[in-house]
Amino acid sequence: MKVCITDATYKHSLALARYLRRYDPTLELVGMSQYVPRFSPLFSKYYSRMVAGPLTELVQRENPDVLIPTGTGSVAEVSAMQYPQAVLPNPESVSLAFDKLRTLRLAEKLGIPAPKTCALQQFSDIETIRMQFPCVVKGILEAGKNVVSYPRNKSELRSAVEVIAQDSSQRQLLPIVQEYVPGVGLGFFGFYQRGKLKRFYMHQRIRELPITGGASTAAKTIFHQAAFEYGKKILDHLDWHGVAMVEFKYDPQTERLCLMEINPKFWGSTELGLAAGVNFGELLVRTVRGEDIPADLSPDSYKKIQFFWPCEGDLLALFQSRNWSGFMDYSKGGYESSFPTNGLRLNVIRLIGAMR
Repeated sequence: MKVCITDATYKHSLALARYLRRYDPTLELVGMSQYVPRFSPLFSKYYSRMVAGPLTELVQRENPDVLIPTGTGSVAEVSAMQYPQAVLPNPESVSLAFDKLRTLRLAEKLGIPAPKTCALQQFSDIETIRMQFPCVVKGILEAGKNVVSYPRNKSELRSAVEVIAQDSSQRQLLPIVQEYVPGVGLGFFGFYQRGKLKRFYMHQRIRELPITGGASTAAKTIFHQAAFEYGKKILDHLDWHGVAMVEFKYDPQTERLCLMEINPKFWGSTELGLAAGVNFGELLVRTVRGEDIPADLSPDSYKKIQFFWPCEGDLLALFQSRNWSGFMDYSKGGYESSFPTNGLRLNVIRLIGAMR
């Protein structure tokens, strides 16, 4: 069976390939990339081979038995193709999930708490917005990167709106302005078959980069009842098929929980879920093979672990935040990592010694 994984150099694509190889060593894993990556021979331990070029052409040429799109652009493109060997929901559900404003309106309709949000119809609407500072300005479309700013006054708000609207990912659309919600990032990650949740896990961010709010660089698996119910509720409504992340902001002090967005694709911290025992690549392959995956929705269906991405931003996040005690987490062990743990612990211990 030939399985093609798009955006082959992404860290979550590599993790998917590694765990797919563990599931079935006979699979032909083909990594798809828009460009020939640097040091391409290094990827041979993940993929049977690599191919480069425009995605549509590669799909037509390779004709995979299973197609796994991982990046934002790839999911949008494959969804538009409606390629039968890709496990995705209907294009309308994908489109809604990519649109943050439509997602928040749906959350309001379903009774799911979300931040106060203002939609800008024109640039001059900034002058009439009533929002406490700091507030949050977000690109309205999912970009596969953080298109966000945290202005502290009206002047910074004007600048943030202008800069984000001009970002190439936003198609000249004005961003949304939201109230700032304190707390930590909390995610619900689900695998669906034809509208039915079959597997899930949840995580809470420990650290992120940029440190003002960005991708996870350290996270831990948890279970949060309300986030589970809200995440399931909105994906059930969308008759989901395949994988998705529902992201929340959670304030442990007030216990306030707010929906931020739906991510209708694989997420940067996918490897945490894989290490916790939810092999999403395997579930996708089994779905294409026609298997009905039995549901396991117990809070104990996945391992409770911590996972660090030292070379993908965590060490930098620790330095930027001056979180010197965070380095001790590495020396203590008791976590999993994208880097060989024993060698990492030794190197961090040496670093701590040098800093003293």
